Amino acid sequence: MIKSVRYFTVVAVLLLATLASIRAPSASQGQDLLFHNPATPRLGAADAKLTLVVFTDYNCPYCKRLDPLLEQIVSRYPQVAVAIKILPFKGESAHRAAQLALTLWRQQPERFLALHRTLMSKRGYHSAGSLQEALQRSGNGSLQPDGPGSIQELRDTLMLAQALGVEGTPTMIIGNQLIPGALEYEQLEQAVQAALAQQP
Repeated sequence: MIKSVRYFTVVAVLLLATLASIRAPSASQGQDLLFHNPATPRLGAADAKLTLVVFTDYNCPYCKRLDPLLEQIVSRYPQVAVAIKILPFKGESAHRAAQLALTLWRQQPERFLALHRTLMSKRGYHSAGSLQEALQRSGNGSLQPDGPGSIQELRDTLMLAQALGVEGTPTMIIGNQLIPGALEYEQLEQAVQAALAQQP
């Protein structure tokens, strides 16, 4: 079922206030948490007219089907970007994969896409061996310890998902719609076109 998320900014603002235990941030800060958080991996232009948000999991088979379609959208529509909220629901190896990807994004963002594609291309669940192999195959032999950075992004993503009612992966925000589950390319493109038409 596709749900309206017209009030997602308010939800994000309340969430930030809870997380930080400080004065409520502005609406623009709430939007940034969803759409423009520099700790969140991103595909496409930094100044995109429309930013999609996808909650995804490296062990999720439906996420793996959807991911190349999102890349096609970004390639075909240069005014569209995708914010990748990694939400490791499916096992400990999904959590380790998420930390690996987020650490690389923080340290070497230009190499993130190669690792992301490799992680998404594996059939079935990841293991410690497959994660190391993915790191090597994507040309990223080693990473420095990331400290709390990637853990904080995972916590923020989980809190956002809970506040928005995300119950599984993949789930997307396209315009003002919260869309659970994978879409076929034609459905995805129609949703993107409709959201673009609503942009000022």
